[in-house]
Amino acid sequence: MRIEWLNELFDFSRKDRNGILILLCVIFILLVLRITLPWLIPDRKVDFSAWNAEVDQFLITQQIQRADSSHMAPFDPNKVDSVTLLQVGVPIRVVGFWLNYRRKGGVFRDLASIRRIYGMSPMIVDKFQGLLLFEKPVAPQLKIKKDDEKTSHTAIVKDKSPFDHYVSKSKPRLASLEINGADSLSLIQIPGIGSVLASRIIRYRKLLGGYYGIDQLREVYGLRPTNFETLSPYLTIDRSLFLIFNVNLSTFQELCHHPYIGYKLAKKIIRFRDHNGKFSYVNDLSSLVGADSLSRLRPYLRFSD
Repeated sequence: MRIEWLNELFDFSRKDRNGILILLCVIFILLVLRITLPWLIPDRKVDFSAWNAEVDQFLITQQIQRADSSHMAPFDPNKVDSVTLLQVGVPIRVVGFWLNYRRKGGVFRDLASIRRIYGMSPMIVDKFQGLLLFEKPVAPQLKIKKDDEKTSHTAIVKDKSPFDHYVSKSKPRLASLEINGADSLSLIQIPGIGSVLASRIIRYRKLLGGYYGIDQLREVYGLRPTNFETLSPYLTIDRSLFLIFNVNLSTFQELCHHPYIGYKLAKKIIRFRDHNGKFSYVNDLSSLVGADSLSRLRPYLRFSD
């Protein structure tokens, strides 16, 4: 009974035997290829010489930069300007936080206070080792006041805080700045303008084509009324620097991207232009836009070629 079971197990048809034979041949060929291919195809060696050269050049550059930083002139963090900060490797965004902290009355007294600036990386702070000159606090002084009513030489001593000289120093008034040609580095020098607000002022200026009045800064996102009152005395406007556009030749995309026009008004202007022809005067737009919006838009409009 067992012999019959084994005979049935190993009883293959002619088709099965041919399949087994083919499978054995394939296995044999794969084994031969596995053994002979390493001899027929030599291992390809990767050339790392170029990469090693770049690494060496990078290390040399780092050494040169460290050598240059060691020769940088020391500076007072409470008096340094933005140009010097950029030269020593401080990112422009961190420069804005640095100057804004000082404008708000902050004083750097040690290296730890520099590390607390938002965005300041430890690598940049390490470069400042030995470069920062912190103004030493003035020792308490005794002020003697003579008493005229008494003949004795008794003196009244009044204590003075060692840090009073920091508070007593008033910030110098900055020169006026033309808003249409100013860059972000110049804007952050104005009291009340940080790096974020400076970028928003420039971005809105590009959308408008330039400012024709200081009051337009009130429309900048994030500019509070108190900030506007602080910064407006420092700003001037050159109206020759803002751009005007021909309302009869501008495309729909150009019109709707202007902050004073938008999608709906641009659609009305194009439809009116298609049905009635070109605009000749500003009053031709009075039927499409309100008087207040039209007065804001008027300086940017041109009607003739």
